[in-house]
Amino acid sequence: MQSRAERGKEQMRELCKKFFNSIGAQCHDDGALLRVSLPASVTSHFDADELDLVFEPTDLMDHPNAELFAPGSRIFDLALKWLREHARLTAIEMPVRYNKHPSAIALTFHGCRIVEQRRRKAHLRGILCSFKASYMPMNKPATVHHVLVFENGFVRDMHIPVDELLINGSSTRRRLSKRSLQQLFNRARLHVERLIALEAEQAQDEFDSDARYEMQRIVNYYDQLLGEMALRVRNHQQFAAEFESIQRERDDKLSEELERHRVRVVVQLIGIVEIHLPVVENLFRIASRDAQADVRSYFDLFEG
Repeated sequence: MQSRAERGKEQMRELCKKFFNSIGAQCHDDGALLRVSLPASVTSHFDADELDLVFEPTDLMDHPNAELFAPGSRIFDLALKWLREHARLTAIEMPVRYNKHPSAIALTFHGCRIVEQRRRKAHLRGILCSFKASYMPMNKPATVHHVLVFENGFVRDMHIPVDELLINGSSTRRRLSKRSLQQLFNRARLHVERLIALEAEQAQDEFDSDARYEMQRIVNYYDQLLGEMALRVRNHQQFAAEFESIQRERDDKLSEELERHRVRVVVQLIGIVEIHLPVVENLFRIASRDAQADVRSYFDLFEG
């Protein structure tokens, strides 16, 4: 009977073989080693034509030229990165948890009246995008933003764990066209850019106090150099040359310090899912003396 460690090693080996076979590689078992011949399409990603892989750190002692395939290892992380970059879009349909129609919505209109009201069950289609923002060079923790964008223009920040939301859904076929998907993604990106701009501004304010201290220290240092130079140099031409050199060096140092304290944000898309949300759609047609308009409201049958 295999031990737990041996079973884990075999499972990791099978996972490795399934992954590399799926991308067109050739795998060959050679004792503790798994020899992998990579197709030309992925050699640049893995920075190799062939890989010798082991699945336990202790095996590296017998095969020093091999690489470990295990969570946290270089090859494992590269495999995960490849999967993230090549994953297909998933479509999820959320279930109905509030099956009763909501009570009639009480609306008060001034200068107009309701001329027609309709109600029907429908599915709102949209995408749930997850973005990760990393801040450099400061030690501000990375932030993750989950944005839900629907075709009807509704945009919502998700504050509950996304996995907790999606685990309730069931897989369904994709219905969004490539064009619709791109439009929704552009709206989600613009929304996140505004959120991150506010975060970056707050982070920059926190960082600026350190920058001011360092820049004042630089200014004081070069002011001292200029004072010493003024006492030491009597020749007018030499004074002008050294003065210009010190000023130029000071300006360069100040520019470097400003750049070092400039907050930079790297934003990465880490997930995108097509969402079909069950709703009750209410259509109100309202009219005044001169015009009429349609107003739609939605009751979320998943969250109520």
